Amino acid sequence: RTGGVTLNYQTTGTVNGVSNGLGVASVGSQVVTVNGNVFLAAAGAIQTAALNFGTVQVGQSVSQNLVIRNTAVGTNGFVEDLNASFGSSNGTGSGLISGSGSLSGILAGTNSTGANGLMTVAVNTANAGVINGGIAVNYFTAGTVNGVGNGLGSAAVGGQNYGVAGTIEAVGNVISQASPLVNNPAINFGAMRVGDASPTAKVSVTNVATTAPQAALNASISSNGGPVFASGGFNLLAPGSTSANQLTIGLSTAVAGNYTGGNAGSATIAFVSDASNVGNCAPNCQLDLAPQLVSVSGKVYTPAVAQVNTTSVNFGIVHRGDVVSLRDISVSNTAQATAANDTLRGSAGSASSPFTASGSFADLVAQGTAGAALQVGLNTAVAGVFNGSASANFASHDAELADLALSPQTIALKGQVNNYAEVALAKAGEGQWSVGNHSYTLNFGTVLLGSGELTKQEMLPGDVAVWLQPA
Repeated sequence: RTGGVTLNYQTTGTVNGVSNGLGVASVGSQVVTVNGNVFLAAAGAIQTAALNFGTVQVGQSVSQNLVIRNTAVGTNGFVEDLNASFGSSNGTGSGLISGSGSLSGILAGTNSTGANGLMTVAVNTANAGVINGGIAVNYFTAGTVNGVGNGLGSAAVGGQNYGVAGTIEAVGNVISQASPLVNNPAINFGAMRVGDASPTAKVSVTNVATTAPQAALNASISSNGGPVFASGGFNLLAPGSTSANQLTIGLSTAVAGNYTGGNAGSATIAFVSDASNVGNCAPNCQLDLAPQLVSVSGKVYTPAVAQVNTTSVNFGIVHRGDVVSLRDISVSNTAQATAANDTLRGSAGSASSPFTASGSFADLVAQGTAGAALQVGLNTAVAGVFNGSASANFASHDAELADLALSPQTIALKGQVNNYAEVALAKAGEGQWSVGNHSYTLNFGTVLLGSGELTKQEMLPGDVAVWLQPA
């Protein structure tokens, strides 16, 4: 505000109070200018609807942030900012109603924002009960305009109750939350082999009945990675009820490993306490509960892989009746070495006559070789040219599993058994002999009868000879 006051001056016609006979006369005037600032105090109004949280559960968070408006309207630049803070709570369950935070610097004609701070009304739901109360909101004109002080300082400008008719309505029925219990939190699938059908199991969960009224239970299961897989879920499991077959967990057999102890996989069950079974809870029907783990263990073994390195044996040419040494058959377990491996077992199978097969071995590890555990032989009782085979039988072995039969493998066998040469000696006539197709005439000359001297005539040097004994 700006104004002025005019001062009119007169000479009085006196000197020291003694008239001089001249009388009063005007001697001009002067204007006194007056300046001053007049500020309009702030005024507050709650913009947030009353809090009616309906039905919630013990432990469920219930809160509401307030929006306050500075409703004062006046000359721009001369309406003070508004501050607000909580007063005391009141009504039924007032001790469970609380307010935190404050607002400051709400400009004229505007609603509060995050820049002004935060005022939050909260309800303590630690115990079941009914609440019907409110909390006071106190207003202060800030002594500032647009954040700049005007020198007047802060002053109370009344208050308001949050809610209808001056009451924060926080009416609700607080119920007990769901109580999940995992009945089989550790699942052991035992032993299996890579490539076997992946085993699965059902996870059983009970919503343990506590204090009525109590919320229903929702659940879903998910894998935490690795070889474990999981699926399924359920909703609104009533208090005291059990879900025995709606959550599935399994162990992949794609990769070998000993999934126990520190290597154990797991799945997480997410639980939600859902008051929809009681009703009148929107929008606070669901409360997230602490998740729980289901641990999974098992062993997945890599099967053994048999490889016959000696795929054929040639005994060459031998004589009938010869003793032929056995020939070794080399076998390897070519399975890749992994975190868990079967061992290889092998034994000789059948062999075509006149060949033989014998021997066996056990517990040949991955990438190992048995060089002389199996043998093949040749029976030389009968002469002939022989082409045949022998088989080798294999199994993948693990102490925790039944042996897995592997495909038998064949070793090609070859050999020739010859008769020794035979010479037939016959007398063809007086002094004549034959060996095979050859005839020989032998002349022993003159010998003395009864001398006992043996006379030798060789027909085939070093091989066939005829002796004359003068008897």
